[in-house]
Amino acid sequence: MKTKDVLDGLERECKQIGVKLVYDELQSEGGLCRAHDSYYVIINRRASAETRIRIIRDSLADIRRRERGTVSEAPADETLRAVHVESRSAGSDEPGAQ
Repeated sequence: MKTKDVLDGLERECKQIGVKLVYDELQSEGGLCRAHDSYYVIINRRASAETRIRIIRDSLADIRRRERGTVSEAPADETLRAVHVESRSAGSDEPGAQ
């Protein structure tokens, strides 16, 4: 199958399941993003067709894992809070800590 046909098929699949594709100027290749209960695949518009295919395939696989519940989706601020608590537990910045 031609690269363009594969890419077209993946783009159709994204549209069918409600994943929004965004092609934009990026400093990186791009990847999967989730915002407001929607999935977005953001891709550098200068990326080759092969790179676009890889990013979309990886993103769709990640979405399937998340939907099956096999990937933990801790909110970013919860993760940051855990890191902050962990760093404070070292005691060096606690009042009265020795």
